[in-house]
Amino acid sequence: MKKRMLAVLLVAAVMAMGTLSGCENKPEEGNVASSGKEGQTNQDSGSGEKDYTMYQVTDPIEIEFWYNGSTNAEFYDKVAADFNSSQDLITVTAVCAGNYNAIKEKIVAAQTAGTGLPAICAINAPSLPTYVESGVAENLDDYLAANEVDTSDFVKGFLDQATLHGSVYGLPHGPSAVVYYYNKTELEKHGLEKFPQTWDEFKKWVKDVYEATGKPAVTCAGLDGGSKYNMILNFGGELIKEDGSTTNVDPSKQYFMEYRDLVKAGYINWTLEEGQMNAFLAGETMAIDTSCTDYDTLMTDDFELGMAWPYMAEQNLSTVAGCFMFMPAANDQKIKNAGAQFLVYLTSADVNLEWAKFSSYITTHYSTIQDEAKMEAIYEELPLLKVVYEHVDDIILKVQNKYYDSVIKVFTNGLAQIFLEDVDGDAAWQAMVDEMNYILAGN
Repeated sequence: MKKRMLAVLLVAAVMAMGTLSGCENKPEEGNVASSGKEGQTNQDSGSGEKDYTMYQVTDPIEIEFWYNGSTNAEFYDKVAADFNSSQDLITVTAVCAGNYNAIKEKIVAAQTAGTGLPAICAINAPSLPTYVESGVAENLDDYLAANEVDTSDFVKGFLDQATLHGSVYGLPHGPSAVVYYYNKTELEKHGLEKFPQTWDEFKKWVKDVYEATGKPAVTCAGLDGGSKYNMILNFGGELIKEDGSTTNVDPSKQYFMEYRDLVKAGYINWTLEEGQMNAFLAGETMAIDTSCTDYDTLMTDDFELGMAWPYMAEQNLSTVAGCFMFMPAANDQKIKNAGAQFLVYLTSADVNLEWAKFSSYITTHYSTIQDEAKMEAIYEELPLLKVVYEHVDDIILKVQNKYYDSVIKVFTNGLAQIFLEDVDGDAAWQAMVDEMNYILAGN
């Protein structure tokens, strides 16, 4: 990834943020996180309003913040330094804890040992429900209310992804969505540079591209669960019903069977191997579907890059993926209080704007998205992301279920068999559905 120098100091962001160092803050009615959830320990002040003094930071304290991705060190070191210089009590050390899997392992180890947990930690969006159900993630409602955080300013789909059982357990930091990238230069040679906007257009377009170029129109990473989840949704199905009882992928079956025909004809390359982006950059395929955060990786001098939103089938949505921040519940209250103040700073609109420009993740606040000057600063760095921001309210909650990882794996494996092997599609589909329901039944 190409590194960008940070354009402005981030210190100013904290000046607009309420802190609890030595003062009592009360939430304004109607625009802050809800408080008073069952199990919270703060007391009524006697006036009918909650007393948030237990969330104050009164003594100097040192905390750790764990992030993912060593290439992000420049940004996070600066954010920590700016926050540290903006107040006198909290000293944050930013630590690269590896990728999401490595972070999970370290959290489990620290949780088991009863020591060594960070105050704030990065997490991949679909993993948050597991952390909540296992008691690892702290309920943030009272911390957000105490710090007077206007949660309504967060993009709805992003905050929804962090809300479980009516409470907020994480905050969006680096959300992402799946888009299509295409080789505009090569497609223009054949008059095919207009990316299809409907399912019928897509079926015709992939055939035309294949016949014109002799190469697959699209290469799909067949085992990538996020993009396949979106396909289920846009083809009219549900990976997991809202009540969590069973899968409901059958309404999408006809679309997937038509998609299988496109794969078997060679128009689409459904690969189980890594290297999807390398194949695209080498000109071996004309388009790929992957995260909007791969923008930097796919920038090349060899051809003009295009970006497109998913085509319309039953609908054309994308679901929330990417990075969220949570607070481990097992920490001492003093650590959690300090962590909450840094969390609010890190996920504030101004700091997140700088992160969006640095990383190509989606900025998280409506106040930023509705500010033309701020968005121009993003588009100056990342012009193709206009496509994403035009559809920001089409990025919705991904199902929150502890069996998500297991069920989506069964689906992607089953789809690979249907698409790539000589099997009875109907029988293979039913076997896949049966296995998914077996898992959802708690087996």
